Amino acid sequence: MFTIIYPERSLKAAIYPAVTLQYLFWKKGITLPLSTEDAEGDAVVIRECDGMKKGSFAAVTEGNRLVVSASDLFGFIAASDYLTRELFADAEPVIPTVSHTGDYKMPMHDEKKADFRVMYHNVWFHDQAPACNVYGITDALYELAEIMTFRPDVVGFNEFVDTWRNDTDIIELLRLCGYEEAKPVNIQKNMITPLFYNTKTVKLVDNSCYMLSYGAAILDENNKTFLPPQKRYYEPTFTRYRAAVAGVFEELATGKRFGACVTHIESNHYCPHQHPDEGDELRREEVRLLIPFLQLFSRKYGVSFSVGGDYNSVVTRMACTTLEEAGFRNARDLATEKNDVCSCHGYPVYCKELNTYPDYFCGFADNPDVVGGYAAAIDQIYTLGEIDVKNYRCLYEKTILCSSDHSPVMIDFNV
Repeated sequence: MFTIIYPERSLKAAIYPAVTLQYLFWKKGITLPLSTEDAEGDAVVIRECDGMKKGSFAAVTEGNRLVVSASDLFGFIAASDYLTRELFADAEPVIPTVSHTGDYKMPMHDEKKADFRVMYHNVWFHDQAPACNVYGITDALYELAEIMTFRPDVVGFNEFVDTWRNDTDIIELLRLCGYEEAKPVNIQKNMITPLFYNTKTVKLVDNSCYMLSYGAAILDENNKTFLPPQKRYYEPTFTRYRAAVAGVFEELATGKRFGACVTHIESNHYCPHQHPDEGDELRREEVRLLIPFLQLFSRKYGVSFSVGGDYNSVVTRMACTTLEEAGFRNARDLATEKNDVCSCHGYPVYCKELNTYPDYFCGFADNPDVVGGYAAAIDQIYTLGEIDVKNYRCLYEKTILCSSDHSPVMIDFNV
């Protein structure tokens, strides 16, 4: 038996090889202790080691300890694969004698391709039981590692419910890393769709952040939305759950400005039969409110906008086509470089006994590592105005697959 030791509050996902290794042994009936403090006896010690080649890791036996080192997210994911698929594949709880180096095998794509980078991510409620949101020992560390790896100038979240603010350290850690929330000037409540910006690269233009509420869904006696011939699906009342948050940002170095808006368009949750097209009218009604809101912003500040988030709509359905009819452009279509990855996938696997998310399911039983293509994606980025999109990426690192049923979507662009 040995202890697995990892650094506390690592922003590079050093916890990932620790929990995946523990999970491997747990499935074989062996529960290895995890610790963020040094302990005597046999141990696998996960360490952050600055200066290593990007995506690389090293595993070296030092006496009764196996020391595993990496300096970034990609290196720790590669280390996890080595530990769980090769070195301890047979789940023998004995420290081996080894001196090994390895590298991340997938493309990393973290290099910034233009002046600005904006990311949007549906981070999920983490609702493991009714009215019970469980984040586990992994907390918000996987989300933070993604942000600190790709360093967007602005990042917008979906489903950022109050438990994200109250039960995790994400706000404090984002602030320590230079990120602040762009708080709307018209609503003094916590946003479910917030924007955060990198204070080391951009500033929020004064009084430029506003929230648009789509209103409350009109429900019948069965708690379902009215369907045709009923024409209206929302009443114009305040709700932070169905909302958009937009702000204007200025680059510190040059004074260049751009707008960013994050939104979450309604799903089929309130529709009677869960047909793929059942919620189209609800989504179109929301988008028709969003369009003039952003057009006014763009004219007032003289800036171009990107608007991203969970649209609950593939590119051929109403939420997207309604934007295109109003002159918005699909950022992926504009991008010089892009990848063909679906933004939505299976839920992370929660292990109650270990209180962590050590695994994921992408939707393919024979190969859980496979994700689908963009045609099935429901997280979108659209643009308004002149934006030169150089790069579009849907990110699918294993840490993200273990933290949400959605992957971040990201663009690099010039204005």
